[in-house]
Amino acid sequence: MEKIWQVGVVVRNLDRAVNALMELIGSKDKPLYNQVGRILSTDDCGTVYKGDAQSMASCITCCISFENIELEFIQPYGEAPSEWKDFLENHGEGIHHLGFKIEDVESAQRKFQSEGYEEVQSGRWGEGEYHYFDTKSAVGFAIELMHFYQ
Repeated sequence: MEKIWQVGVVVRNLDRAVNALMELIGSKDKPLYNQVGRILSTDDCGTVYKGDAQSMASCITCCISFENIELEFIQPYGEAPSEWKDFLENHGEGIHHLGFKIEDVESAQRKFQSEGYEEVQSGRWGEGEYHYFDTKSAVGFAIELMHFYQ
């Protein structure tokens, strides 16, 4: 985990945040929107929130790729509890996580758990899976471990 792949920012209004950034940086590119979670996806997203394997935690994301990093805006969706909703309620809008690509999920999970960091949410999307660890007390934000299937 030597390279940060992604910075995740939780927002209340996805379109407002994305449009503001695109205008500020003068970008005309069309960003990639995605729907994550059982409420929004017909695929089995496999979301697990605080041990609930049938969690309805859902969000809409927008990823903007830069030459050196991806910026992911996340807007919680629906009424179900989620890591994203918790973040908004406790901290307001802001940087939620730094994301790292990993190959060996089980080994990474063991490492974080052995250091005392709880895996607070995980899930799948078409190309891979994500795992959020609550590292806020140590570094000020969560760490996301992402495994891409291909």
